[in-house]
Amino acid sequence: MNAISPDLQRSLAQADAVYAAQVDEQWRAWRTYLNAHLTLLAAQAAAATLAFENSADADADQHLARADLDHLPSSRRVLFDAVVAHYRTQVGEQLEAERRAAGGRGPALDADEVDQRVFTMLLDSANGHTDDGRGLVPMAHTETGELVWYSVDCVALEGVPDVAAFAVGTVSDREKRRRLLGVLALTIGGVLFFLAWLAWSPAHSSAESPAPDRPAPLVNDQAITPWPVTELLLASSTGDTITLPVKLASSFPPNDSGHATPTAWQDAHSLWPLELCVSDAILAGMISAQLGGTGGVPARIYTLQPPAANQPDLRLTHCQGESDPENMRYGMLQTTAAIPSLSPGDQALIDPLADPATQITLQGIQVIGPGQDLTLPDNQQRVLVSVLAPPDLDWPRFTPTLLLMDGQTAALAETQPFSTGIELRYVLPLMTIPSEVAWQITRPDTGQVVRWRTLLDPPPDRATILTRALVVETLTADPLQPGQALLLQLVISNQGSQPIQLNPEDIIMTQGETRLATPALPAPPPLLPGQQQTISLTVPIDPWQPLTLALGHHQFQIALTP
Repeated sequence: MNAISPDLQRSLAQADAVYAAQVDEQWRAWRTYLNAHLTLLAAQAAAATLAFENSADADADQHLARADLDHLPSSRRVLFDAVVAHYRTQVGEQLEAERRAAGGRGPALDADEVDQRVFTMLLDSANGHTDDGRGLVPMAHTETGELVWYSVDCVALEGVPDVAAFAVGTVSDREKRRRLLGVLALTIGGVLFFLAWLAWSPAHSSAESPAPDRPAPLVNDQAITPWPVTELLLASSTGDTITLPVKLASSFPPNDSGHATPTAWQDAHSLWPLELCVSDAILAGMISAQLGGTGGVPARIYTLQPPAANQPDLRLTHCQGESDPENMRYGMLQTTAAIPSLSPGDQALIDPLADPATQITLQGIQVIGPGQDLTLPDNQQRVLVSVLAPPDLDWPRFTPTLLLMDGQTAALAETQPFSTGIELRYVLPLMTIPSEVAWQITRPDTGQVVRWRTLLDPPPDRATILTRALVVETLTADPLQPGQALLLQLVISNQGSQPIQLNPEDIIMTQGETRLATPALPAPPPLLPGQQQTISLTVPIDPWQPLTLALGHHQFQIALTP
């Protein structure tokens, strides 16, 4: 038996380490994916049951969870979605069977309950809540692409930094690396401490400095995130309005002399009533105020009045010196208003600070399925969002996001500019029923969301597309070798609205019970709407049986004479 050379051993060890690192990275991504979906489910439940003060917290959680999902590569999202879909079906069937076994009593099957069980079950198994205490992670086989489950040592992986999780080398090498990392961590910690000391020293403080750490506010003994305020809209009795950006002030009232534009400042230490001051004496005559926040949180609307004995929900004062009581306003909360939902065709202002102010129009949203685009996998679809917009718009600043009705976000695959705007292309699992979607952008000046909603029908399958669009104008059959082969020539036209690229599977030929293989088709350009195309096929035949050819809803029988 030949001994393995040291070089080969080293190469094998390195290959094992590289693959082990890939498994580790997949395990971390899998847990991120599951935790994000559980967070979205919890946030949706909170939004439906909690008071609006907590909806900001839920909205922030959803934003972070969707950001985690957006950072996952599309290939991983597709694999993870397929795993969840498989177990969603199993759990749904199990719950429905339990309900039927109980005589059909109880509420109908709830999709959120199914998802909660599926994601919790998969997260438990990923975290090592298994018989052997090892975590499970799905991966695609490197050669076949089939789903393979790997088990990992969760305890070991939790204690190892991502980069060094499966470092290659001897024990002494690893020990050296561990010590170097320790020294590096201490060095970085010292630098960060020094920078933090500079930032917090009195010489570097300002009105916009973050507020000092303080205990999180509690509601029913539960910590909540204070509602973020980014915009103040004031309205007067004459109908005039003014909109001010809101900044957080660690010392209140702040020194606002350095701001040339009118600004509202929020006291970082006041939770209720909220307390704000403005940089100009503009409160006189104002009768209502609206406070807007980041993300999709609802706006708060107050009626304003001079100071009164009643405890207000909002206090508005002047930032410079003592406020004249006539210029102070107390606000009483009247209602909340959800962010408006626009429809395709509506225009929206997304960057009022640009010169000129930036406006965009959602022109339309189109669904393309695997029946229309043969490059798509059978379980995926592409959503095309067409937007009329300035040609030089910096789209990453606006975080264009496509939201699905189950709370997931679709992955942005690519963008395609055109003369008057841009087409943003998203990839998501194939829909089978009509589904509501929302496309939104985030304003960079306020962090507020501008959202369009619409209902999308699932894309038609291949047979439906061919039936609706293709017309066989003529079909001729000429014997090439009598009794052995035929030359078929089809003249087809596209009566639909989209280009069509035929493939051999679209043309079905049979003799008796036997389906004949369709010869490979040449690769002409796609058949455009209103155009014709000639297809020539050489088909070996049995002269004793008629030949049947089907394309879309057209079906022909060709009788042969021996």
